Amino acid sequence: MRFVTRETWDAIVPRSQLRPLKDSKVKGIVVHHTTGSAIEPGHMIGAHDRYHKHTRGWAGGLAYNWLVSADGRIWEGRGWNQGGATKNWNDKSVAVAYLGDSNHQLPESAKAALVTVFDAVHAKYGRDLWIKVHSDFKATDCPGSELREWVHDEVPELLSKPISSASTRPATTNQWESLMEFLRGLREAVRAAPLRRWRRNNQYAVMVVQNALNAKGFQAGKVDGKYGRRTKRAVLSFQATQFLPRNGIVGIGTWDSLFPS
Repeated sequence: MRFVTRETWDAIVPRSQLRPLKDSKVKGIVVHHTTGSAIEPGHMIGAHDRYHKHTRGWAGGLAYNWLVSADGRIWEGRGWNQGGATKNWNDKSVAVAYLGDSNHQLPESAKAALVTVFDAVHAKYGRDLWIKVHSDFKATDCPGSELREWVHDEVPELLSKPISSASTRPATTNQWESLMEFLRGLREAVRAAPLRRWRRNNQYAVMVVQNALNAKGFQAGKVDGKYGRRTKRAVLSFQATQFLPRNGIVGIGTWDSLFPS
C-alpha cells in the first residue's frame, strides 16, 4: 500500500486557500466513486482535478478528501480540508472516493485501502462517526452498486472490531504500518519541496512537523499547517540542538532528525 501526495500526482493549485475541517463539526464519512475508464490512476485523478476546477468551477479543484485506486494506493485529495463532493455536508464530513467505476467488481486491494482510510479518519475525529454513501444524500448512482453494498453490508462489521487486532484486520491495514506509509509519503514531498516561510507548503507535512516539535518541547504553537513565525522559531531551536544548519527550513536532514527511522 502506498500513499501518494498532491505534489506527487501534480495537483492543480487551488484558486483560494482551502478551509480546514473543524474537528468538532465532522460527523461522518461519505463514500463516492469517480467513474471513468480504467486508465492509469495518476492520469485519472489529474483529469478529475481539471474537470472539477475548470468545468465545474470549483475553486478548490478535486472535490474529494481522500481517494483509493484499484491497486490499493491511497491518494491525497483535499486531505483534512473541506471537500466539495457532498452538498450541504462538505464542512461536516470527509469525502472518500474510489478512483474508477465501482459498478463492477471492487478489488480486495481497494477495499483494504478504503478500510485504512476509514481507520485514519476515525483515529483523527473519533470512532462515533457514521459512514454513508453519496446516494444516501441525493438521487444518484454514486458510488455504484458494488461499493454501495459493501459499505452498507460489510463495513460496519469491519469497523466495530479493534483496529489493533491482527485477527480482524489484514496486515496492510495495520494502523502503525499505515502511519509509517503516510510519513514516508510526506518525507518524499519534503525532499522535493522543503518546508519554509512565505511558501505554499504541503499542509500535512507542516502539521506533522508542528506536532513533533510540540511533543519535543519546542513550542511550535497551534497545529494548523501554516508555516508561520512561531513554527520557524521552533525549527531553528530544534536545529540548534541537533547541530544542523540553522536556516529555519525543514529539508530532509531536519525531517530525518525529527523522525529518526
